[in-house]
Amino acid sequence: MGPAGPQGDTGLTGSMGPAGPQGEQGIQGEPGEPITGGALQAYVYGAATTAPPMTGRFRLNNADQTAATVMWLHFTNNDGINIENYVMDRVAVGDTLYIQDRNDATQWQLYEVTGAVTDSGDYATIPIAWRTGGSSLVTNEQVVIQREGAGLVLGTAAYINIHVGTSAPSSPAVGDVWIDTT
Repeated sequence: MGPAGPQGDTGLTGSMGPAGPQGEQGIQGEPGEPITGGALQAYVYGAATTAPPMTGRFRLNNADQTAATVMWLHFTNNDGINIENYVMDRVAVGDTLYIQDRNDATQWQLYEVTGAVTDSGDYATIPIAWRTGGSSLVTNEQVVIQREGAGLVLGTAAYINIHVGTSAPSSPAVGDVWIDTT
């Protein structure tokens, strides 16, 4: 037999074959991060128990933070950002407002919004009820305020399980989502 000849040119690419069958549904993943509300807003706690609050401040209608039933929140936060649209469009009955001292995590309060937010000119009037807290907030100290959407309470996990496949999950939980891929 003689020596091998030179390699020939590459031929044309053939057409794509049919798609294979759908694979089995994978195992459920770990729960995701809790659903959260809005960005942290910077404010200063003012001890006066009457409206209106000054720019960058919020006040409560009771010196006993656990007995407060109204919060007055200036629309301009301590960073000089006007959040009126956010407050008036997003803060609703059932939401929670988590307030914590910026430098001391032991000083915090959690309130639930109990009524409609009122636009009072430069500030919002927010009906609230105290739910839980740590040490009292200190007058004239910087704090951060975060809104949590209705039904979500700080310290509880709010997870959504998402199932993807061609058949519904065999034992779904309330709130689960199924994405049908057929």
